[in-house]
Amino acid sequence: QVVHRSEVIKDDLNPKWKAVSLSLNDICGDNKDQQVRITVKDWEKSGQHESMGTIETSVNDIINRKGKSCALKKKGKDFGSITVLLATIEGGTSSPSAPPSPA
Repeated sequence: QVVHRSEVIKDDLNPKWKAVSLSLNDICGDNKDQQVRITVKDWEKSGQHESMGTIETSVNDIINRKGKSCALKKKGKDFGSITVLLATIEGGTSSPSAPPSPA
């Protein structure tokens, strides 16, 4: 299911998208280790938008990799990258959740 579609940025090989706020529940059902898919597409006037690649990741991974590039995969091969510059969880902690320690 699609959770968010960014604004369209035309004629730019290195687009910079605006920051967005998304519900943790909408993204991953509040499970920060749940795998999520991020897909980047090249906008086409015809409406046949071309996939530039996909990343399979989790909210915790995005937070841990903040500022580092993530490879976009297309047909199993690296096809570019994206970099998340800002990732926070409001109303909680931005650090990854650790499993509970045994009592």
